[in-house]
Amino acid sequence: MLETQGYRFAPEAEKAFWEYLERRMRLPNFAYARSVRNALDRFKLRQAYRLYQKAGPVTPEELMTIAADDIYQSLVFRDKEGEDAP
Repeated sequence: MLETQGYRFAPEAEKAFWEYLERRMRLPNFAYARSVRNALDRFKLRQAYRLYQKAGPVTPEELMTIAADDIYQSLVFRDKEGEDAP
């Protein structure tokens, strides 16, 4: 999904994404593809905000790369067991 939208995961973000999925699948209302699509949209919003906060020039590489921090900011990681609602 990310590739078709012109994005990619940074190497450490791929690991974070799998951790996210493992936790998210244990929570209620997981809807497989819909939940993944919604999560990717939230990651992209966090990435955009992170780049905005940088307040300087942004490289094309940065524009298309989702970092691990963009994923680890999810509510799924706020609780040690991942029991928060996303």
